[in-house]
Amino acid sequence: MVSPMKSALTRNASEQNDKRAANLRTAALLGSIALVFFAGIVAAQYSGSATVGIGAVGLAIVAFLVIAVWRNLRK
Repeated sequence: MVSPMKSALTRNASEQNDKRAANLRTAALLGSIALVFFAGIVAAQYSGSATVGIGAVGLAIVAFLVIAVWRNLRK
């Protein structure tokens, strides 16, 4: 028979692992947003056209919205 204390500890560890995984996913998403924005700025500087930077940022926003909606629909 499993003691209630052991069950609670296992449940807390599982919840902590779930929170850690969610935090890592959020960090990866925010890091990728920063990377795409940085790449858009660099591309705009090299091309000399502001539309390249705006296009990169717009594409990044749309892509991240699609990913967010897809993740919520998957649950």
